[in-house]
Amino acid sequence: MTELKTLVNFRDLGGYQTSDGRKVQGKRLLRSGEVVGLSSQDSRILTENYQLQGIIDLRGLDEISEKPDDSLENVNYTNIDILKKNKMNTASEDGMMANLDPEASDNRMKDLYRTLITNDYAIKGYQEFVRLALENTEGSLLFHCFAGKDRTGVGAAILLGMLGVNRKDIMDDYLKTNVQRVIANQLILADAKEKGLNADQLQGLNNLMSVKSEYLETAWQTIEKEYGSFDSYLTTGLAVSKGDKKELQFNYLRE
Repeated sequence: MTELKTLVNFRDLGGYQTSDGRKVQGKRLLRSGEVVGLSSQDSRILTENYQLQGIIDLRGLDEISEKPDDSLENVNYTNIDILKKNKMNTASEDGMMANLDPEASDNRMKDLYRTLITNDYAIKGYQEFVRLALENTEGSLLFHCFAGKDRTGVGAAILLGMLGVNRKDIMDDYLKTNVQRVIANQLILADAKEKGLNADQLQGLNNLMSVKSEYLETAWQTIEKEYGSFDSYLTTGLAVSKGDKKELQFNYLRE
């Protein structure tokens, strides 16, 4: 994987093996944190090396107005506000700062992952997200939120699940955030300390900027509870047909 120095939490979802022995193609599905302040070199890598065709921004309008994505030449941009009208958006930078009680952080994050499965706007948002992935037949598609871990993490789990990647590999990809956001998180914590946050608040903030296996497990458990199975979630919740699933696999898998 080509390292991008100014795009935090970036990775290519290519290379994972599916249940039928195929593999996810490289340079097709990409995930990251916000696409803000890219160097000219990283912009060129995305557009030339990865043949980037589209960016899906899963952030809210307030987040975008504060830090709009960089505009990349000949790259389509789509905003899908996954947590629209959700007042307790723990996935946003401002939402993280709303309550930094370290003891409550795990519950806040688990509540967020339940919301990402059950909220009407999240359901409609991920429906559109899957549709855009289906429409991208060549080059790469990059999807992201603020930190590239929660809204993006569930999006990655949905696509990889549809492609037939097993849950262990999906979880491994999800947990890479804790390695890839180390420097970015340290900078945020240093800034927060400078602004006067105490040790407990800093610990709570660090918890909210990290991922744990039980967070994604909460999403899967919510799917089982609300829909009975992942396949039922796809068909009933996200309106994904068997034909859509086969089309996605044809589009993104190789022998």
